[in-house]
Amino acid sequence: MNSKSRVQMNKTARLTTTFSIVMALTVPAFSAFAQTGAPQSPEATLIKASIAGVSSSSRALVQKLYADRAFSPIFVVNGQLSQSAMDLRNAVMTLAPTHGLHSADYWTSAVEAQFTQGVNASTAGALEMELAKIYVDLATHISIGRLNPQSISKDIKYERRALDASALASGVQSEGITNMLSRIAPQHSLYKTQQQILQRLQAAQANGGFPALAPVKATLKLGVANPVVSQIKERLRILGYSITNTSTTFDQELLTAIQDLQANNQGETTKEISAGSKLTWENLGTSSEKRIQQAETNLEKLRWLPQRLEARHIFVNLATSHLYVTDPNLPYQFEMLRDMKIINGRPERKTPSMRDSTKSIVLNPTWGVPTTVFREDKVPMIREQLNTGGQYALQQWFNSKRFTVMDDSFSKYIDPLSIDWINLNPKAANFYIVQQPGYDNALGVAKVMLTNPWSIYMHDTNERNLFANNLRSLSSGCMRMEFPRDMAAYLLQGTKWDRYAIDAFVPNYTGETRDKETWVTIPAQNKIPVYTLHLTANIGNDGVIRFTRDMYSQNAAIISALSSAGFNRAAR
Repeated sequence: MNSKSRVQMNKTARLTTTFSIVMALTVPAFSAFAQTGAPQSPEATLIKASIAGVSSSSRALVQKLYADRAFSPIFVVNGQLSQSAMDLRNAVMTLAPTHGLHSADYWTSAVEAQFTQGVNASTAGALEMELAKIYVDLATHISIGRLNPQSISKDIKYERRALDASALASGVQSEGITNMLSRIAPQHSLYKTQQQILQRLQAAQANGGFPALAPVKATLKLGVANPVVSQIKERLRILGYSITNTSTTFDQELLTAIQDLQANNQGETTKEISAGSKLTWENLGTSSEKRIQQAETNLEKLRWLPQRLEARHIFVNLATSHLYVTDPNLPYQFEMLRDMKIINGRPERKTPSMRDSTKSIVLNPTWGVPTTVFREDKVPMIREQLNTGGQYALQQWFNSKRFTVMDDSFSKYIDPLSIDWINLNPKAANFYIVQQPGYDNALGVAKVMLTNPWSIYMHDTNERNLFANNLRSLSSGCMRMEFPRDMAAYLLQGTKWDRYAIDAFVPNYTGETRDKETWVTIPAQNKIPVYTLHLTANIGNDGVIRFTRDMYSQNAAIISALSSAGFNRAAR
């Protein structure tokens, strides 16, 4: 007997023991109940007592489920398995996998034995409680996820939602378990798209899937024949790329697909695959089994979001560095906001996964250098200026960057040459570096303030060239926008600040400055929720499934947390 079977049997044995103690006291009453099915007081006492044996994570919901029905049985009635029991088994076996949940996490061999061999009278009560726990857990996990998101990583700020407990009663009544579970699952398009990805990958796996490919020594390029080329083509064909043949020759069709794969994996696009093409081989070295696990993990993340998203909202995919405005009435002049490139936090300074809301627009912003950036970036730069050119070089550096130094109350300017930068302890500094408004300000000419307390917001940038990069996880945590003025004008619709007014008010070329930082409150009707999440699998309008590397190591953290919590028993 393997360890998993022993754990399952011990789990059932504990529930059976709890029930056996109560049964010894109430056998006559239980026998009468098995014949009539009437909700008599002794049976209510039996079920009440048995709930104490349910694990603490599920007990409150199990208690409510039975309390709402006067503690009458649901799954084992008159000594027989009920229709609800059959429906639950079907949901575990067929519905759960479509949501990225593993049937083996819920359905033990001991439970299945009583379904195939018939209910054992001595364990009927324990089976009732086991099925109740399965039901409650499955509903919880499909609706709001298996883990508390904030327990996974400090950069995940989503709070775990509460399950709609009233749905549990509905599921074992007229609605039916499968219908109820489908109803309480996330209903937004992000979740349904990820389900489509999972379904296609599962279908591919059922047909043999695709293996992890090991790098080859030969350089693969146009005209080169190699057996691995056929395997690469077949994989890309399964993912939806336009591959019309699976020959062993590297052709233009394959090159086009490979360059798309490289770009979406945040790598450099090349005309060949060599032994040194690390990121490309890393992508090709991931099997269909691991890709399924990736889609399952993305579904877990998407259950952190509300069940339904607002008709107007902003979604930021931190893995692909793209921002999407969803608005059924988006004016034509803002079409570029439907899919806009961003630059988000690099791995050591991650942009949080969170729900937030837009608050105000700042035109001609000043930039107060954040503490981390001051300590890790600016102080070393200043010391380099001093070491290479002395105080003159330092003064020129401050002037060219339009930097000033202010005391910690922001009420007094400090001469930067009066500070002992070489011996300064950055952690003990009682002043700030502030950059004045200008086209070359680090925040550019506009920023969108959010409501979070972590100083994370969306803004323009002075490094506009970086939007041409495939890899754009480069910032210190904030989100730099490709079209900041359009975003500002969109959020300020109905005010005097249309795109023309914004262009007239802010600097428009390198070196041009403005001295007036201006805050504009976004009208209440224009404020819009912002969701940020790290999704590493997507489907394009062309039907191609594209994967992005896990820059934040978030997938790995979730998989590890799930394993520690006892999930993914059938993990590949």
